[in-house]
Amino acid sequence: MNGRIARGAALTVVGALLVSACTSGASPGATSPVPASGSIQPASDSPTTEPTPSEEMSFAVAFTGLGFSDAPMFAAIDALRSQGYTIDTPEVADPNLMIAGTAEGQFQFSSGDTAALLRAINQGAKLKIIGERVGDEWTLGTVADISRCEEMEGRTVAYHAVGSFNEVIVRAYIRENCPGTMPQEVIIEGSENRAAAMLADRLDSSPLELSDAVNILDKGGDKFRILTSFNETLPNLRPATLAGNVDFMEQNPNTTRALLKAMLDVNRRINEEEGYLKEIALEYVPSLDEAILDEVVEQYVEFNLFDSNGGVTESNINYTVQFFAQAGSIPLGLGVDQAADLSYLNEVLDEIGRR
Repeated sequence: MNGRIARGAALTVVGALLVSACTSGASPGATSPVPASGSIQPASDSPTTEPTPSEEMSFAVAFTGLGFSDAPMFAAIDALRSQGYTIDTPEVADPNLMIAGTAEGQFQFSSGDTAALLRAINQGAKLKIIGERVGDEWTLGTVADISRCEEMEGRTVAYHAVGSFNEVIVRAYIRENCPGTMPQEVIIEGSENRAAAMLADRLDSSPLELSDAVNILDKGGDKFRILTSFNETLPNLRPATLAGNVDFMEQNPNTTRALLKAMLDVNRRINEEEGYLKEIALEYVPSLDEAILDEVVEQYVEFNLFDSNGGVTESNINYTVQFFAQAGSIPLGLGVDQAADLSYLNEVLDEIGRR
């Protein structure tokens, strides 16, 4: 079976959770969105991505694992290393521990789970969203005999970790589409490992990254289906953001901007240079199945999952905050200015132009 997941293939929409977010644009008690200039002032009248002598050129960007969609970030990090930066890339499987380590200064940036990030910020962690690693690449894959939400009753579904984004989104999907349905929930870290469990007939359903959804459709033929694609049903949701430690960023604004600029440079090459995404995927994720790689690359580019302007705006951050509040992951009332500081990204875009 061809592994293509066409636009418009999603079967249902997680919609009711977001009525208030889509109509009012803010939750009760939310503070006003941060202005374009942000709350953190640049180091000078002319912000730059060149570090000053007093700025730190050594830092860590933490990941929850290494998959196809991490390749662009690793390419950006290597570009900075060639400029003299020293950058560690630790893997911390539990997103809650990764976020805690970033808040405590063990890591300076973290790449991944927005749900865990917003919970930490709500509890007082000095962290801010500054960009996006990848757009919403998540799907809900199931065995073929689960064709409706209700048919997940009593069947196994696996998540990466307790409280992770994919746990939140699947539970929200069930509450909206088949309230009261009770699947058997298990934990299997890594989308690729959950896909492998499905292919081995040990798992009935799972949230899967787009690359792994293509994989099970290609290898499993008619054994599997994609019940919904969240990129289609929730296009404004930003589940995989880049966060930074506030103290580090305030002390190193040019280094922070340099990281964002390197990310945008890579994203723009992906969108403008045919073959570049495949090239870096093969370089940084050697475990990829080359038999389906062309199809995976095509779909990530088609869905614009590596945005040329950074992927995050006040509007979609507000939407994301409200989604997680309505889903019960965080309390109502967290404002965009508490969750994000887009000043660094906007300054980089002012320097290199928007596309």
